[in-house]
Amino acid sequence: AGQSSEDSPATIRSPCGPFCPHATIARRLRRPGAHHRPCAVAAPAAPPRPQPRGIPTIDSTRTVFWADDAVQMIDQRLLPARHEVIALRSVDAVADAIRTMAVRGAPAIGAAAAYGMALAARASRAQLSTARTSEPVGMDDSARLRADLDAAAATLIAARPTASNLAWAVARMLDAFERSGGRDTAAMLLAEAEAIADADIATNRRMGAYGAALLPDEATVLH
Repeated sequence: AGQSSEDSPATIRSPCGPFCPHATIARRLRRPGAHHRPCAVAAPAAPPRPQPRGIPTIDSTRTVFWADDAVQMIDQRLLPARHEVIALRSVDAVADAIRTMAVRGAPAIGAAAAYGMALAARASRAQLSTARTSEPVGMDDSARLRADLDAAAATLIAARPTASNLAWAVARMLDAFERSGGRDTAAMLLAEAEAIADADIATNRRMGAYGAALLPDEATVLH
């Protein structure tokens, strides 16, 4: 008698439920003998390797972020030997970090440039009296602020002229300024920069989730 399909090596049994990720992996691989190992009886996972002192975990780390009224970023020139976060408080400092590759990767560079534009808005002379209130800035102040933002945009783009995310982020920040109508401009531009950085994190997490569903537990991934 032939072997029943229920007992064949290609059969996938999933007592854990139809959405078990292990069953999904086995089903997609379709290797001979690729039986699903129920999660309830699966071997316990290996304990996590201890993190070196001073090195945060991936979940707690952002390459570029805003804190203490400054752009904070991991200095990637020092990795992997050292993990050091630098604070940048001017457009020129952000442009220099981009130019010298302290920040790397197109989305991270875009986020850094967006935060640089937020710094420019906060540092503008037009901000001193009105732009941090709910009152709209006057015509002269608005023109001055736009000129300061245009100068910051030119400085940042010149740091890496071929970086498409950089130019895109700067253009988005200028569009946000035009939409602000001169009200709460500094806060509004900082919120826009945060949205750009958050979107990058969300995209990375989605890519990781999609990739994880395709990898068996014993896989080794080389980057």
